[in-house]
Amino acid sequence: MRENGPVTSATRQPETKASAVPPRLIATDLDGTLLRDDKSVSPRTVAALAAAEEAGIEVFFVTGRPARWMDVVSDHVHGHGLAICGNGAAVVDLHGGPGSHRFVKVRELARENALDAVRLVREAAPGTVYAIELTYGFYQEQAYPKLHMEIPDSLATAEKLLAPDAPGPTSRC
Repeated sequence: MRENGPVTSATRQPETKASAVPPRLIATDLDGTLLRDDKSVSPRTVAALAAAEEAGIEVFFVTGRPARWMDVVSDHVHGHGLAICGNGAAVVDLHGGPGSHRFVKVRELARENALDAVRLVREAAPGTVYAIELTYGFYQEQAYPKLHMEIPDSLATAEKLLAPDAPGPTSRC
């Protein structure tokens, strides 16, 4: 029995205090978490990220944003960290700042699988429209809604955008 009541799994003290084990990784979402309402990062947060990396702690930004948008993030965090982008489709090294990023890992969706998905969804939900995210570009069908200010690199049907002779690089994210 503890002074304040019975010992439960919620009140049991761990044998090793968590503060005694240094963190090895920091992972954070961007929008609504790391980024303020004006999409900036506070100087205090930038300093904390730099201090974490200097202490040997890996910093990861985890986002649904595409890899090609990471220049803005890198600029805000002054080139600290790695970004897991496109809902896990790519890992980008932000060190070195905007314009000097490199892909650490790209998890491609095979063209044949993407085409199968397009076909199956079109059969199940006629009128469905698509946008195709590539490691270095954005492509969409003509009827795809304007959800942001970005201008697509090309307009065509998903079937043409995913064809072997399609525009842009072969890596799809």
